[in-house]
Amino acid sequence: MNDEPRSVADIRPEPDITPPPPGWYDDESGNGKRWWNGREWSDVRKTNETTPKTPEPTTYDRRTFGVGGYIFAAVFPPIGFILGLIMLAKGDRDWLPVLLTSFVCGFVWLSLIEAVS
Repeated sequence: MNDEPRSVADIRPEPDITPPPPGWYDDESGNGKRWWNGREWSDVRKTNETTPKTPEPTTYDRRTFGVGGYIFAAVFPPIGFILGLIMLAKGDRDWLPVLLTSFVCGFVWLSLIEAVS
């Protein structure tokens, strides 16, 4: 055996191990995720509790649609008519008066516009 020291050129470098790409990875504590920047772990963490909550569905408020339906029926009849149809679809008992008010006010507005022009 040859006991001579080998030259640096004879030493083969170990293969490069590529680290994982940057991203969120499971935290070793098991409490969420931790950010890996591609070279080292950062102090930025997010817990499992930071996930956005699903918003509650909005409810149909009969009183709001009823008042809005009458107001729009008098001021802007096409919108009042549409609100009346929505009220009908939702089973609101005030849908017919809103629709009738829309028709009456619509004819009044049309006759006023015709009289002015």
